[in-house]
Amino acid sequence: MLLETLKQHLSSGQLTSAYTLTRQLLEQEPENGAAWVALYNIYSQQEKNKEALIALERAADLLPSDIDVQLAYASRLFQSGDLSQAEARCLALIKKRSELSRPYVHLGRIAEQRGQIHAAEQYYSKALTLESDELYSRAGLGLLTMYQGKLPEAIHHFREVLSILLKGETFVRDSPPDNGFNRTEIETLMWKTLASMSANGVHAFLTGGALLGMEREGCLLPFDRDLDIAVPHQEIPQAARLLLSNGWEKVVLPMPMLTPLPFKHKATGIVLDIYAVEIEEGTGNVISGTWMKGIPWEWQRVIVFPGPLSLHIEVRPEGKVWTLDDKDSWLSALYGDWRTPDPYFSTPVCAYNQRSFSLLAQVYGYNRLTGLWKNGSIKRALHIAKYMAANFEDDVLLKSVHSHLQQVIDSSGTSEKAASSD
Repeated sequence: MLLETLKQHLSSGQLTSAYTLTRQLLEQEPENGAAWVALYNIYSQQEKNKEALIALERAADLLPSDIDVQLAYASRLFQSGDLSQAEARCLALIKKRSELSRPYVHLGRIAEQRGQIHAAEQYYSKALTLESDELYSRAGLGLLTMYQGKLPEAIHHFREVLSILLKGETFVRDSPPDNGFNRTEIETLMWKTLASMSANGVHAFLTGGALLGMEREGCLLPFDRDLDIAVPHQEIPQAARLLLSNGWEKVVLPMPMLTPLPFKHKATGIVLDIYAVEIEEGTGNVISGTWMKGIPWEWQRVIVFPGPLSLHIEVRPEGKVWTLDDKDSWLSALYGDWRTPDPYFSTPVCAYNQRSFSLLAQVYGYNRLTGLWKNGSIKRALHIAKYMAANFEDDVLLKSVHSHLQQVIDSSGTSEKAASSD
């Protein structure tokens, strides 16, 4: 009777009373596995991760045949960084129930975390043989093939993810989180970094979201999670050396990139992306973009700015920094009407100055679309789906995705908030 009342309170969100009932039940029955599960759920909703893991460990010990509890414990172990224990739990489950797909999914995640790409692919593939619509495994294969430069295969997997998502329920999240950084502190760091580069012969200047925020809003955009700067490609080694000697560290990506190159500030955690810019032979245009190692040039995502590249020195309290002579033309090339905020614009996918919707741009689009959809950022996903469907007018799947997401937005009556272009 007490357990049923406890479950009712928990399902209705009455966490305080549910916690009191749980403690009462555990005093009477300290080895009641269901009560420990309830305590785990309470701690999880309160975001008390350490306490939740302890409660779930007790529940897993008391309920060895409860597959959901065992998988939840393996997942929590993975999230806590205890990969060996998570792996051991999953392997034990496979010995008991080899027909289950989810232990293989977790093993794939563990292998991926360890950088064991081939093993991760095998685990995800095995999960899909057991459950053809297993979403995480299909998405995992999309990412792994993308990381390896197998872009046509990645597109295939991401399209399968879209097909799976179309079959399920779509939820809408109201608003994305702020990046949590102190903008004044980050802006000071940004200008000091640019001043240091200028003083050491590097022509680094703001681009992308950082430039957009400073020009349109007079500050960095609240939801930007990184700083974008551009550097002539021949000066990038010097720029990297300066960053590494001034409190930054190189971010190791699973995807081998030529540009941008990310660096993380050790003290603040902010990431700075260095975009290479080059003068294109024959046209005199300035080119940049997202370029991956080991793939054909025609697959790369190339963005084009009108040449020549013309900069001047601006004197700031933090020092002398390089800046574009014609910021308006640069921002117009990238964003179109940049003075009018478009909160759902995704620069890596929809930039106005992309030379073509190349394979790498498509992969970014599919990856971003599926990720936003899974996370409930439906208006942002809709913007990308609309862009991609317009690029492939005869693509039935993309048309279906665009139509479905539009219907979800029309029927939800929610206003998913966002405040920046990324």
